[in-house]
Amino acid sequence: MQDRTSHSAPEALFVEKCGMCHRQMGMGTVLLARRMDPAKAMLEKRSDLTAAYVIASVRNGIGNMPRISRGEVSDSQLKVIAEYLTKVPR
Repeated sequence: MQDRTSHSAPEALFVEKCGMCHRQMGMGTVLLARRMDPAKAMLEKRSDLTAAYVIASVRNGIGNMPRISRGEVSDSQLKVIAEYLTKVPR
C-alpha cells in the first residue's frame, strides 16, 4: 500500500479519486499514451490542462473515461483536483 503521508492534500485527493486510472500504468494513462504523445499521458506531468477542461472531462466523460458523478467526487473535491492538475494555487 502506498504511503500517502508525504503527499500534499490536493495530491492525496487526486491519488484517492483518480490515481487508480491516471497514475503510472493506470488504464487512463495507458489509453492516453496510445492516443497522444506518451509524454502527455500522465496528467500530473502536463502543463496544457485547464481547470475547465478537467472539470468538463470528469463530469461528462471523454473517450473511454466514464462520467464521474457528484456522489463519487464532489464539486469541491473536483475543484481541488482540477487546481492541482493545472497548478493553480489555492
